Amino acid sequence: MKKYKICMVGSGYMAGKHCNVIKNSDLAVLSALVVSPNSFNSDEFKSEFGISSLYRELIHALENEKIDIVFIASPNNLHSEQIIASLQAKKHVFCEKPLAYTREEFDRIKCTLEDSSNILQIGMNCRYREQYTIPKKILDNGEIGELKYLRATYNFDLTDSVKNREKTWWSDFPENIYYYLHSGAIHALDLIRWIGGEIEETFAMGNAFELKKDWGKDTFIINVQFKNGAIGEITCSASAFKPPDFNLEIWGTKGSISGRNVYKKVNGKIESAAFEVVQNKMDLLLQLEDMIFAIENNYKPMNSFDEAQKNLDFITAIEKSIIENKPIKISREN
Repeated sequence: MKKYKICMVGSGYMAGKHCNVIKNSDLAVLSALVVSPNSFNSDEFKSEFGISSLYRELIHALENEKIDIVFIASPNNLHSEQIIASLQAKKHVFCEKPLAYTREEFDRIKCTLEDSSNILQIGMNCRYREQYTIPKKILDNGEIGELKYLRATYNFDLTDSVKNREKTWWSDFPENIYYYLHSGAIHALDLIRWIGGEIEETFAMGNAFELKKDWGKDTFIINVQFKNGAIGEITCSASAFKPPDFNLEIWGTKGSISGRNVYKKVNGKIESAAFEVVQNKMDLLLQLEDMIFAIENNYKPMNSFDEAQKNLDFITAIEKSIIENKPIKISREN
């Protein structure tokens, strides 16, 4: 069985999580690390994960013909150029979300991908977590009937982290976008689409509690109309004064799901049953397995470029709805 040689780009939090999974996997081996010239932890990171080669520029790592997959876990503003360079070098690519911020960047990635025979996977690991996959299976199996309403919350207080400039690239993004929608909140937006189906229209509102000077708006209420007739809403905030909150609520014609509880009406009474979340395999490992399977069978991984593009279409419509204060149809033309 082939062990794919991986080049990790970045030495931050998510790079470390991916390296830990890869190091303990039979599917791949960490053979190279790319970090910026001013990286403070490169030698320690390289030693911790037993990586043989260290590069200060991606272009030099891409010249290494033994590398099969480039794992991009670098600052968000670098993603699009690194994806394009890696695909042009005939490497398979995994990239943490977001791929890019703008339609123009996505179009360039799409053109490069279409000219390539390689796989591009996006890091949306929540699709591999049982607390979200189990509710989706319950809904898909018809256990709670037809979907009527879907709600997601994604609230994390990042106020101090942003104001203390813990990640300097958090302030490096194009004008006229709302950064939090593209970074943290995209997890909830993606799950809403994945579980509920494609979205036809959205009406959104945004406000700035703490991070107006940094991100413009940091708190959002997003209403959606699904193509299947169901409705939904997402509440997401980067400055909510409360513990972290990332939850789903699903209403069907025969029952509902809230958190890890399934509710059904039996003989006129509401009965509840909790489902168990075990997660025998870590979400990042399942994601890696999906990518390797895609490479070996020449198919699109679950988190494909197409899915990332649909998320961008959704976010673009949300941003337009906030600016124009009206419902917006989901379209690539927005």
